[in-house]
Amino acid sequence: MPAGKERTAEVVDYAILHGDDETCKIFNINRATLDRYKRIYKEHFGESADLLMKLKKQYTMDELKMLAEGIRPKVSKNIVYDFSGDIFTALVLTDTHWGSNYSDENRVYAAFEEGEKQKADCLFHIGDVTEGMSGRPNSVLEMNAIGYKKQRDESIRIMSKWSRPAYYIAGNHDDFLNTKMGAGVSIVEDICKEIPQAVYVGQDSGTVEIKGVKIGLFHGNDSASSYALSYRLQRHINGMAPQGKPQIYFTGHDHKAFYMFYRNVHALACGCIQDQTPWMAGKGIPSMPGFYIVKMCLGGGEVKWFEPRFYPFYK
Repeated sequence: MPAGKERTAEVVDYAILHGDDETCKIFNINRATLDRYKRIYKEHFGESADLLMKLKKQYTMDELKMLAEGIRPKVSKNIVYDFSGDIFTALVLTDTHWGSNYSDENRVYAAFEEGEKQKADCLFHIGDVTEGMSGRPNSVLEMNAIGYKKQRDESIRIMSKWSRPAYYIAGNHDDFLNTKMGAGVSIVEDICKEIPQAVYVGQDSGTVEIKGVKIGLFHGNDSASSYALSYRLQRHINGMAPQGKPQIYFTGHDHKAFYMFYRNVHALACGCIQDQTPWMAGKGIPSMPGFYIVKMCLGGGEVKWFEPRFYPFYK
């Protein structure tokens, strides 16, 4: 006797949420019976079963719920960088905030020039590529590129001048179109698609692995300003499980420049390109414009030595 529509939906929906093995166990059926339910499901509901199964493989349940609510899930990838040498050199910058009157593209060109001079193997950008659309009163008066398209195009124009590999994460400003407006776009991901040498690593965080060494990239949307420069880095590293710690940790968001070695993690607050804005000044938040050139000796999954050098921009 063919399975009823309600029973079919019950079994297949459970399989979508919990997987085939658990479904067979809970409903006391074998795989052949489950496959039959799936065929009947397709007869009743079209191609929904295949589509939902594919979504289940790509997203967690929390992410599926976000999709159902129209919120784009945040992405965090682990990228493996193929490198055969011993000493790896990186240009590290963050918080460019393209679209803001308080960012200067000439600073980035100076960073690119120094990166080329130091033969940097790649660029790491630690988020807030764009100024975004915060919605704060009068914020548009602080901007020279307003809206998604203008900020995207400005970012591509400037950042494409770096010709070597580049790894980007998105920051809270980049995500304003989602958090403030629910637009469901990923501007940094779209920027990276237009720059052949650029790789999008994630929203807020991601990992690049080189010779078994994990480099964690983190922007975040936490409270980023405190009296002690070390506080934010130390707090983050304290919260890391031993088995999940990266050996190297690059952070953005707080517009501070600081290095510490703590719990066997080489951690950098990576400065910024944007000057102090009126909003930051009103909150008493300082800005430390500059970029890092980092040289590191890697081997056997270990960091043998780590040498960060900060290049400040003074006014």
